[in-house]
Amino acid sequence: MSGVTVVTTSFAREIGGQQAAGSFVEDFCSAVNRHLPVSIVAPGGQDEVDEFAGMPVYRYAAPERPLSQLRVMNPANWPAILRVLRNGQGAVLRAVERNRPAYIFALWALPSGQWARAASRRYGVPYGIWCLGSDIWSLGRVPVVRKVLGRVMHGAADLFADGFALADEAALLADRSCGFLASARRLEIASRTPRTEPPYRLVFIGRWHPNKGIDLLLEALRGLDDKYWTRIESIDIAGGGPLEALVRQQCGELENAGRPVRLHGYVDKAQASSMLAGADWLMIPSRIESIPVIFSDAMSAGLPVLATPVGDLPRLLQSKRAGVLAAAATGEALRHGLQQLLTDSPASYVDGVNALRSQFDIDEVAAAFCRRITGSRR
Repeated sequence: MSGVTVVTTSFAREIGGQQAAGSFVEDFCSAVNRHLPVSIVAPGGQDEVDEFAGMPVYRYAAPERPLSQLRVMNPANWPAILRVLRNGQGAVLRAVERNRPAYIFALWALPSGQWARAASRRYGVPYGIWCLGSDIWSLGRVPVVRKVLGRVMHGAADLFADGFALADEAALLADRSCGFLASARRLEIASRTPRTEPPYRLVFIGRWHPNKGIDLLLEALRGLDDKYWTRIESIDIAGGGPLEALVRQQCGELENAGRPVRLHGYVDKAQASSMLAGADWLMIPSRIESIPVIFSDAMSAGLPVLATPVGDLPRLLQSKRAGVLAAAATGEALRHGLQQLLTDSPASYVDGVNALRSQFDIDEVAAAFCRRITGSRR
């Protein structure tokens, strides 16, 4: 196999710790490049070719604001969307013509999958698609877009999703099989020894958005009894988003009450690595979720999690006992979950976390992907 052209709308354009879906794409490309030559098509400030870690990157002009945040229902966004669609398609065709890869891999279904499909038809190169939740749960809900999405996914040589339940839904929409491919990134975290007794250090890293449940977490913390607060050394809350005013107000109230809550803005990968390395528990209070990248980060860091029973998190936590699963995605259920984790020892979850670690190791993910696509071409 001569190589892979990766087509993505998310690559190396981080601004102050804020990233569009796919903060792991750079690490995935680098890991695949150890097995097969990789060329990349990604957004940039202008149409040009540059380099990332020895891999050529074919940039197409796109606004700094992620394409996923440009709403089709807002006519003011149409010119920018049309420019990105045109520029992206042109960059994919140029990259495939110049590199002549044996495989095109689209991250994610739309518009990258549509671009890959067009290049596949022109040059006779098979393409694969890696779906995220936004492809299926957002774009897949729009009737006209759903038809295009299904057609693009159905024609792929390989179809993947970064969640188990998501893969099942993608398979139904595409009328074909869909495999699981974990989204994970490389963190620089030295080996750590979990604490066996309190006080414990807790951390939340994520968007301050209703889907991510930061308001539920704050409700749980505000209802926590004094006897449990004595078992907490610190709670770090990092991120940003539409609930910022609420988060700052309620965290301020907790701090004024003497609670050890520390508020941070968005954090980049290095900062996230440092926060996870110094924590005993990660909290994932989401209302809607598949398998968030921060869960993969926690497994890589050897960190147990407190999570709500949404998406694939129950399946993962219950199969390997890698953390505490709240009874529901509510503030009350999270409060009971916090009480349990503050009573338990993080060390008691080490075996479960270690059992899941390899499944979310970026090198293992890349190797499995390469075996799949080279095997399917034979």
